[in-house]
Amino acid sequence: MDRKAERGWFEVRVDLPCRASETVSELLFALGSCGLQAHGGSASGRTGLTAYFPVERDSGRVVSGLWSGLQAQIGDLSALRVEVDEVPQEDWASSWKSRFRPVYPIPSIVVCPPWERVDDPEGGFSLVIEPKTAFGTGHHETTRLALKMMFAAVSPGDVVLDVGTGSGILSLAAARLDAARVTGIDIDVLAVENARANLRLNGSPGNVAFLAGTLACVTGTFDVVVANIDCPTLEDMLPALAPRVAARGNLILGGVQAQEQATLLQAVRAAELRAAEVVEENGWVGVRADWKDEDDGGESNVAAARKRPPGSGVRRERKVY
Repeated sequence: MDRKAERGWFEVRVDLPCRASETVSELLFALGSCGLQAHGGSASGRTGLTAYFPVERDSGRVVSGLWSGLQAQIGDLSALRVEVDEVPQEDWASSWKSRFRPVYPIPSIVVCPPWERVDDPEGGFSLVIEPKTAFGTGHHETTRLALKMMFAAVSPGDVVLDVGTGSGILSLAAARLDAARVTGIDIDVLAVENARANLRLNGSPGNVAFLAGTLACVTGTFDVVVANIDCPTLEDMLPALAPRVAARGNLILGGVQAQEQATLLQAVRAAELRAAEVVEENGWVGVRADWKDEDDGGESNVAAARKRPPGSGVRRERKVY
């Protein structure tokens, strides 16, 4: 039997610095990857990506295209390692699906792939996400940290903006937290298509919209703005992000390594916001920033809202895990 007929897939494994993971992920998908998995990512500052390709793509051309793209976007390639291997056709479906099981980013939220749905956790909810990208499945620390901060910050009736929405997981979570309106934006058209597919998998709630574009495609201010991207991009975007945060709103930032925390906090201060909360997990940090509220003695918007009665038009108390 033809060997190629038996082996219909190959995988490209990349060992790289965490800061380059988003760039490499986008390149691998642009080169035709049908699925991507992230491994590790810790205080060591390194992570791994495994991308799967149909054999028709030709591994030599994929690797050549990857190196060319990296040379143009990153320059110094000395810190990257790339390996290629064949994947038996009969192992593809089981091995791919076995790596994506239901995960609880926080105790009250479970994220499931479409082929293994589970009941809602007590007092919480489930989200169905098709794992077409390395990020936004609930398995990575950055997504878990963003969800944890959102669970505390998003209140019923809020208007939410999700910048760099990816799979749409954070937008869908905001909708399940009873936000009145949620807008997810991404400059990657394929990511927006993935987010819209996940919207359908979750019943197509009418209060969520996904748009392809930059911040310029939305107007107004938002009660909660979340951007789970990477530190250099957040630094560049903060002057434009800050004005989108309502007076008693919150800005949730993620995709930041622990060693980048000081840099991000400096950018937050430069945008005339203050860091109200910093959370950390396995070498990754998330930051919740807000405007200093002089009427509340300078305390956090979330903390101040907990002193006000429900129905006062500001944040209500929600249990935080």
